[in-house]
Amino acid sequence: MKKRKLLGQESKTEVIEIHELNPEFERLRWVSLAKATGAESRQYLKLIQVKEGKAAASDGVRLHMCDCVSVPDGLYDVIKNTKTMFWLKENKEDYGYPDVSMVFWDKEKAKKQTHVKCRELWIAVWQIFKILEGPIPVDQLIDVLKGQEEFDVFVNGKEDPVLFVNDTSTALIMPIQTE
Repeated sequence: MKKRKLLGQESKTEVIEIHELNPEFERLRWVSLAKATGAESRQYLKLIQVKEGKAAASDGVRLHMCDCVSVPDGLYDVIKNTKTMFWLKENKEDYGYPDVSMVFWDKEKAKKQTHVKCRELWIAVWQIFKILEGPIPVDQLIDVLKGQEEFDVFVNGKEDPVLFVNDTSTALIMPIQTE
């Protein structure tokens, strides 16, 4: 991780550079897939939150979270995301980012579970759809599986989010409400 000042802006802004050799590089890029990208009224959904060694992002329907010790606690805008570099700029606004730990449920109470190898993407998707009790967005499922080696997948019911867990990352996808 490297910090640098960006010049030519209203004020000198400190940016955190994370290069591809940093072990957290791919995980942070994966987390950023879950942040909102449109004209969202809840601005905090466009940010990555780093808190107590975990980075998290959510668009309100899904959440990606990973271990992250190289970035200090705070809310961050992603200002550059390439195959070799990931730049974060701290956002000082007080958006009241929600406590993401509140959405997790006890995986020990799961009704169904499976283990998937993410490199075999379509086999993993098929294995997950076999245990689902309700529909989830396929594009978001593929984003969860991208860049990961494997996941344990837990399903509790058609009203509950699908939970994905491995050694360094956790994700949730809310089911599509059909009624």
